[in-house]
Amino acid sequence: MLFLFPGLIKGLAYSQAYFIYKDKLRLTGLKPGLMDCLNESQRLMEGHKLQFLSLQLSFVGWGFLVIFTFGLAGFYVYPYYWMTLSGFYAELVDKR
Repeated sequence: MLFLFPGLIKGLAYSQAYFIYKDKLRLTGLKPGLMDCLNESQRLMEGHKLQFLSLQLSFVGWGFLVIFTFGLAGFYVYPYYWMTLSGFYAELVDKR
C-alpha cells in the first residue's frame, strides 16, 4: 500500500509523456529527451489527475467487454480508447 498510491499518482502525472514526445517530434523533427517529456507531462497534468483517473475508470466496462468477447470487441474499443486519450491531451494543450 505504501508504494501503490504514490506510484498511481506519478503514473497519472507522467501519462501524457507519449503524446508530448510525438508532438515535439512532429513539430521539430528532433527526438526530445525522456526527462523533458516527463517533466512537461507533470506540469501539464497539475490539477487534472483526478479528471484523467475518472476518464480511465470509465473504460473499465469496455475492458470487460473485450475480455468477454475474447478480444473481438477490441477492434472497436482500442481505437475509441486512444482517440479519447488524444482528445484529452489536445484539450489540456489548448487550456495551456
